[in-house]
Amino acid sequence: MMRLAVCDNEIEECILIKRQLEKCGQNSPSETCEIHHFTSGEAFLEELRKDSGAYDMVFMDIYMDGMSGIEAARAARKLSPMLELVFITTSREFAVEAFQIQALHYLVKPVTLEQLGTALDRYRQKKGKIRYLEVAQGRNMVRLRFSQISYLQSRNNGTDIFIDNHVLHVNLNTSALIEQMDGRFLSIRRGMCVNMSFIKRMDADQCVLKNGEIVLLSRKERADIRRRYREYIFGSVAEEEVL
Repeated sequence: MMRLAVCDNEIEECILIKRQLEKCGQNSPSETCEIHHFTSGEAFLEELRKDSGAYDMVFMDIYMDGMSGIEAARAARKLSPMLELVFITTSREFAVEAFQIQALHYLVKPVTLEQLGTALDRYRQKKGKIRYLEVAQGRNMVRLRFSQISYLQSRNNGTDIFIDNHVLHVNLNTSALIEQMDGRFLSIRRGMCVNMSFIKRMDADQCVLKNGEIVLLSRKERADIRRRYREYIFGSVAEEEVL
């Protein structure tokens, strides 16, 4: 069963989105949905304090009286790290902030059934896919979850794999490793591939990683790199309105 929450200070909006989500759920009869709604971020957080695992996803409005949706989402993530966030709002101005707290999706009102269905599909795909990279370390094989890997970088005829707070060096060609990675990884220059969730900010000719490192983008591939990054952040949001 999928446990969903809708948080919007307009009760009419809560009910509308709840009904739309119920219709989306009817398209997947093998999976039931339990949907609750809240008219403030404070009320939603109070429920999480009682049970941090109460919900799998929350559809959160950004413009609310009292605590904003962004503030509520940050607090919710601390209480429930596995909670998936989908922002629903009237403006795209907070889209970058939404990505920085790793929102699953960002939707602009009026929201359609198709958009809500896409958000639910993203959740199902994310929960259904935990991918690994296997590399040799001496006589042993080490399995690394893709979500653990911050980036790969060529060095000394091999590859440095940056994982959380340490670096693993393997005697494998970086290009060969990149071919095994999934769509969250982006080659930003020759010999360097970054998990896009590890990018703090991308500018016209460089990106800033979450560890503070500034990396120049490949001059030849710069436009395509920015396009892929925008698509990763915003999904169906029109690319010309991002960054």
